[in-house]
Amino acid sequence: RVVWANQAAAEMLGATTPDAIVNASPGSVAAAYAMTGEDGRPISPDDLPSRRLLRGEDAPPLVIRAVERATGRARWTRTTARPLDMGSREPLAVNIIEDITAAKRAALRREALEAVGRLLDRADPTSPDTLAAICAVVSPVKADWCAIDLVDGDGELERVAIMHPDPELRRLGWELTRRYPAPPDAVADVLAGEPQLLAHIPVDADQTIARDDEHLELLRRLVLRSALRAPLSGGGRVHGILTLAHAESGRVFDEDDLAFAVDMGRRIGLAVAFARR
Repeated sequence: RVVWANQAAAEMLGATTPDAIVNASPGSVAAAYAMTGEDGRPISPDDLPSRRLLRGEDAPPLVIRAVERATGRARWTRTTARPLDMGSREPLAVNIIEDITAAKRAALRREALEAVGRLLDRADPTSPDTLAAICAVVSPVKADWCAIDLVDGDGELERVAIMHPDPELRRLGWELTRRYPAPPDAVADVLAGEPQLLAHIPVDADQTIARDDEHLELLRRLVLRSALRAPLSGGGRVHGILTLAHAESGRVFDEDDLAFAVDMGRRIGLAVAFARR
């Protein structure tokens, strides 16, 4: 249980006053967030440094990505804990929570762009294997799903890469692409060079776009919450589309994510333009 909090901690934890944190039932504040570590591994309240400390265990600093379940907003924090000696009173631990969201997002963005740059330098940027490797770099950083489409020699859009950490869902993604490709009007603006951001996908969106009952069932299995598309621009043309989507993580995209996707799309597009020329 929390016995004291300052105003900064209350605001960081989604409350208006410290009393709201102190009076909350044990574990309810943490339950409002889906927490993962830097490696994507889920983190439970028992993994927090303060709880480890009170159990008599080593409690190294912990970097956490906390996604607010109600809004999908993600924040990176670095949490440390120190024992507080109060004599004969119950053992206490002081939590120090540092908001490192801006720095962490910038670092992850830079690392992803550099890694993709290295891939594009040494491999064919039009190869499905190369584009799948790019998705494998991008998706753990920025999205649950990553897909890349290229415009072929006939001007048709062809999906060449899909990435999701779950192989079964990845197979489902390919099945959806094969059986229910995106209609041309859905991506016309992106192919004209305009990125798209759908921060919050309506819960009934799958019913609106489903073409039949089987399509609806497949869409519901994806549980998409947020999505964006960025053009692969280079040499005065759009050579394809980079699509990112959030689903089971509960996260939502914002304008900063869109800027990242546009930057990534431009790098891929320039490499594709050079290779084709």
